Amino acid sequence: MPVTLRENNYCLPISTQFIRFINFLIKDFSLEEKKISIVMKPKLTPQLLGGFHPVDIEILKVNEEYGITKLTEYCIYQLRNSTLETVSMKFDLQNNKFYSIGSDEEPEPLEDKRELYEIWENELLFLASIQKVYNITLNSNP
Repeated sequence: MPVTLRENNYCLPISTQFIRFINFLIKDFSLEEKKISIVMKPKLTPQLLGGFHPVDIEILKVNEEYGITKLTEYCIYQLRNSTLETVSMKFDLQNNKFYSIGSDEEPEPLEDKRELYEIWENELLFLASIQKVYNITLNSNP
């Protein structure tokens, strides 16, 4: 039986299409896995990125059910001969918080970021499944 995500009870409007995309990626994992990480890195070098940001998706198994717990997007900066990655924004579904880069303010409640999330999800699905601009790797912790 393949690993699959729960489809509802998220504090964000996660679409069925996004759930299907993630389920396709994680289908071959063992049901014994407690945590699955999806790392999406742009195929192009930082100088040629053109707005494609790396993304990490964290999935945890809680009460025999898998669910998305964190969605993190990074910015890449090219500094002379080195590359720096920093968190651009993070949707923390486990704690119902939204974090953004450069904000000295407290994290915001996720329900205030529903529209932003929908735009972000649509763009990510387009870039990952249609444009195929990412190299996708999967990791797990039993």
